[in-house]
Amino acid sequence: MTTARRVLVCVLACLLAPASLGSVVERWYMLELMGSRAGHMRERIETRDDGTIRVASEMSLSIARGPATIRVRIDAESVERADGEPVSMRTEQLLGAAAVVTEATFAGRRATVTESQFGQRGQAREIEIEQGALMPDAARRFLRDRIAQGARTIEFASIDPMSVTVTEQRYIRGEQSVVRLAGRASHATRWTVTQSSAPGTTSTYFLDAEGELVRGEVALGGIALTMMLTERDLALAEFEPAELLVSTLVTPDRPIDSPRTTRRASYLLRLDAGTMPELPSWGAQRVERIDERTARVVIDLDRSEPAALTREQRAAALAPSAMIDSRNRDVVGLATNVQMMSREDRNNAPVLAERMRRHVHGHINRKSLDVGFATASEVARTREGDCTEHAVLLAAMLRAAGIPSRVVSGLIYVDEFVGQKGVFGFHMWTQALLAGPDGEGVWVDLDATLDRLPRDATHIGVAVSTLEGSERVNTMAAVAPLLGALSIEVERVE
Repeated sequence: MTTARRVLVCVLACLLAPASLGSVVERWYMLELMGSRAGHMRERIETRDDGTIRVASEMSLSIARGPATIRVRIDAESVERADGEPVSMRTEQLLGAAAVVTEATFAGRRATVTESQFGQRGQAREIEIEQGALMPDAARRFLRDRIAQGARTIEFASIDPMSVTVTEQRYIRGEQSVVRLAGRASHATRWTVTQSSAPGTTSTYFLDAEGELVRGEVALGGIALTMMLTERDLALAEFEPAELLVSTLVTPDRPIDSPRTTRRASYLLRLDAGTMPELPSWGAQRVERIDERTARVVIDLDRSEPAALTREQRAAALAPSAMIDSRNRDVVGLATNVQMMSREDRNNAPVLAERMRRHVHGHINRKSLDVGFATASEVARTREGDCTEHAVLLAAMLRAAGIPSRVVSGLIYVDEFVGQKGVFGFHMWTQALLAGPDGEGVWVDLDATLDRLPRDATHIGVAVSTLEGSERVNTMAAVAPLLGALSIEVERVE
């Protein structure tokens, strides 16, 4: 019952540090979460014999979640020519038992992107990269030159290796500072940084005279993340991971009786600081913006608004992706088994979707908090995981049966969790596009972590995603401002 660790991974990946040029340059960073060690990052830049420039980074992150520890690793690599023209990109994300690999090759500004896991390669997709978007090393050179010119504000677009999409970046110069690193003082300039890949999140970078990062800070709601330049041995030293899960739980102003049977509810969501992100409305959920920091969320399971999907949106909700790999033979096998057991109702999508939900609940027979974020095919094999694993497997099985699906990141109320009573915890579940009372398509919540009822009115959605390409990062980034900074007032529950 949490998506918080995924949010942290995505936002940390946006903190890839600016670094200097040279034949080979290697820099190590220590990562801290709320003042405690959380992992490390290494960045290496090399000019190769053929004149191309390779930028490689690795990020290792460990987070305690109650009794379990999540360990994730992201390796990214980009190759560009000396003039900044892109050659290739590769990212390997190890969030479960097997890494998801994203590879891109460029022909001019057109990229061919493929994703694979367990040696099985998905369908290639073509992406057109806008002119002017900079590869990682070209972006570093641009930033360094603008700093040397005394610029107060620096804006540029760069290509993100994780998603092979363009990220808009804005740097605003602050005051000169003295930053202490491993007992030594380093002079640096403070820069306030915003990135389109992490909307609503502001980072603080301390850059030296060469534009190299010596310290990075980001506040995800009430959770502070820090990245500090250090020596290799210190970056790789063993540590006890910081606890995350309990610190992201939200205690509402009053408890909710019988949460699993609620049909209607109204909540006020408030942030302590910053701006409340745009929360989604769909079939049963409607959102009213009160002010910059406050939104009212009304959930009525007996009232459903139709979904107005474009042809492209519907296609995305049916297409396989690296996380929702609905063409994988293990996933297809599970979906086919449920269809075979439901012959009389195989054309009744609502009935079939609910039977798939119950099947996923029983198939995942080890309800575990120590899985990072496994793909649907991995969950089909291991039968292990928490809410994210239930959500992606159900979404993949629905797509395998021809039912459009997506996942929701949000909150759910529970009577007790990891020793805390009466709290909302960050959660993920599935939505299926099913026929409503008037025959129009409606997004219907299906939570495979629940034993009996498929949904209730204590599910508050924050972001929705088909988990395709860049959506994996952007959706999680939308949740970031809420972590540790959200309060919930229960106005009405029925």
